[in-house]
Amino acid sequence: MERIYTPKAGAIIPLVFIGEKTMSDLKKIVVSAAELLPDLFGVNDTVHKKGSIRNEVTEYDLLIQDYIINTIKKEYPNAVFLGEEGGKEAEDTNNLLFVIDPIDGTTNFVNNCKFSCISIAMLRSGEVVEAVVYNPYLKDMFFAKKNEGAWLNDQKLQIEDTRLKESIVGYSNCPYDEEITDFTFAFGKMLYKKSLDFRRMGASALEICYAACGRYQLYCEMILYPWDYLAASLIVEEAGGVISDCNGGKLKINKRCSVVAGCPTAHHEVLEMYKDFMQQKGNDIKVKTSIND
Repeated sequence: MERIYTPKAGAIIPLVFIGEKTMSDLKKIVVSAAELLPDLFGVNDTVHKKGSIRNEVTEYDLLIQDYIINTIKKEYPNAVFLGEEGGKEAEDTNNLLFVIDPIDGTTNFVNNCKFSCISIAMLRSGEVVEAVVYNPYLKDMFFAKKNEGAWLNDQKLQIEDTRLKESIVGYSNCPYDEEITDFTFAFGKMLYKKSLDFRRMGASALEICYAACGRYQLYCEMILYPWDYLAASLIVEEAGGVISDCNGGKLKINKRCSVVAGCPTAHHEVLEMYKDFMQQKGNDIKVKTSIND
């Protein structure tokens, strides 16, 4: 029996179907999925913890991911899905793969901060070819198509290159991984001293997109998962930016890694800074070896 979705005031959200214009359809899907989000009241009753006390999931994370997967499966029954709230491992990257974060910034969502998003990346043969990141509170629709550019709503994005000392940097303290807290704050202190200022908003996909549209010039985090960065990575690259792990390596599709994204000059400066930091201080700070494994 097919599930019926009943979000606000009992309204039924129809399933939309993927057609030939996939990008247009992905945008419609995230807008429809956002209609499943409730008003604030009652959200706290749906919150559960995932491993860390700081890592929260709500029934709406599960509902939205389920909706997105069911919708896409109507057109692509053989597609593989990798999602924050469960999904098949992305082992065979030759399949059509959709990587989904149903609510990036769940803690913001629970606390009515209105800085959360729905993120979908579509990959073919292991390469992100289309991506959508949508903040339903601001109606900010970031999207990109491989070799065709990136947009924020109707504005085409083009990153302006900037030096690190003139850059607003988004930087996260990796709240779900307390074992690297000392490492994260030590590198963050060095990065802060070399930048114009820091921001910490609590939704990495959106913050990477902010580096693509000029609200930030750079974003950096020591541990993120594919659903946190894959969609936003295409948006940054198609806007003329650069994204990699902190060693300059390619981002992972099937496991977590560090991320640094933004304008080319500042990105390069951070890679050099990270190299120096690891040589001078990194080995003296207890840190998990899995950051860039």
